[in-house]
Amino acid sequence: MPYFYQLFRKLFRVFYKFGGVTGGRLLMVGGYYYSKGRYKKSLKCYKKLFSYLVEGNYKSLYESYQSCQFLLEQSRHYSDEEHPNTLDPLFKCRSTLEPSTCRTSRFPIMSGGVFELEWTYLGLKIEGCVSGKKTNNIDIILNDKVVRKIKIKKRKLIPARFTYYFKRGVLDAFPQHSTIALRSGNGRYLLWKGCYRASVFVPHGNDQLFNLLDQGASLNKKGYLAPTSDEIADRQQRYLKIYDSAKNTFDTLFGNPLFLMYGTLLGHCREGDFIPGDDDFDVGYASALGDPISVKEETKKIVIELVLAGYICSFNRSGRLFRLSLPGEPAGVHLDVRPVWYEDQAIWAHKQAKLPLSLDDFLPVIEGSLRGYNVYTPAYTERFLRAYYGDGWKVPDPSFSNASQKVPKYVIKHLDKTCITPAEYREMCDEIERRRPNHPQAAKLISIGLHSLYPLSEYKRECGW
Repeated sequence: MPYFYQLFRKLFRVFYKFGGVTGGRLLMVGGYYYSKGRYKKSLKCYKKLFSYLVEGNYKSLYESYQSCQFLLEQSRHYSDEEHPNTLDPLFKCRSTLEPSTCRTSRFPIMSGGVFELEWTYLGLKIEGCVSGKKTNNIDIILNDKVVRKIKIKKRKLIPARFTYYFKRGVLDAFPQHSTIALRSGNGRYLLWKGCYRASVFVPHGNDQLFNLLDQGASLNKKGYLAPTSDEIADRQQRYLKIYDSAKNTFDTLFGNPLFLMYGTLLGHCREGDFIPGDDDFDVGYASALGDPISVKEETKKIVIELVLAGYICSFNRSGRLFRLSLPGEPAGVHLDVRPVWYEDQAIWAHKQAKLPLSLDDFLPVIEGSLRGYNVYTPAYTERFLRAYYGDGWKVPDPSFSNASQKVPKYVIKHLDKTCITPAEYREMCDEIERRRPNHPQAAKLISIGLHSLYPLSEYKRECGW
């Protein structure tokens, strides 16, 4: 069952992510030619697919654009049409079977489940399904050492599944030769192509990963090496600098206060500082509009004005507006900004929140201080924190994760209406360029998902990994 479900999910994703039948067919044919070493043929298919995607206007384009670009340049690399700007160390990485750990059956019944390894533009992707319902976690074992424990997602009537990435920065620290195995919480190993273990070849790896882990480093849930305490402290000070500037700009340009939200507000209220280890900064502003489409249009205008005022604004692979930073700051050091609006007797806001509150719980804001910087907080901070985190919000819970909270599908669907389409992104960029001559300080609007992956150095500088 896990094997066939995994195959079904993979086929569904191919057609969903790549624009339907045409894109899915080109992707599969290109993949077939690549697997047979016919790189010129696969390159031809991927060129057609990339041309098909470039003008697309569907949400999954944010995820498929760079994936296709990676496959295209990989085929170009092996068909002797390589361009220096597209050199990518991941092109030479490989995953192979460990014959001594293979079973005779390709469709195991008594194993702990199945998994797949895939080299993607983000790094090494591990995903699979788990047999049975009695386990909640999967151990990822690298060279016989558990390097990460991940939670599985359970759903009714279908196998429990999981996904994890070793991102590029982690792969840079990999041993050149290593083995990967996955073990469920009940001690049973998962199979890859009928084997319990896979050999992984990362020729550019510097073999420092285990030294870093022995010195106290760890892999976080997003597949990166978790930042050190010094790195987090530096980020937090940079966040405050950006917030101080943005707060004044929101007051001046929009007459709309930019207040703290979520974990940033929780730390300020509960501890008078950041939550220990908190490496992001959440803020929001109140919109007087009462539906997600109107709020989106308002947010688009705000973003354009901020870019023209000299801020870098970006959005994630879901099209959610927006992140805000200052020129010169490292990629990834930004504020997560969210509009808050009142509709159907509730407050709506990303991260997936529909709360029994009103705008009176946010406005007028209260002035406070965080590490010497003036900050705004909602009018009734404790009401917001109780509505979002529950009655136990005053007690620190290191295991809390917003991603693990169950959110009704209708809430997710309604909030997704505030996300912009690729066509809307292009229109915003055109508007910024049209007005740029009158705003010499103007910065950039960046789509993380539609930015060119190559050259890698430019993508890393502007988007980060």
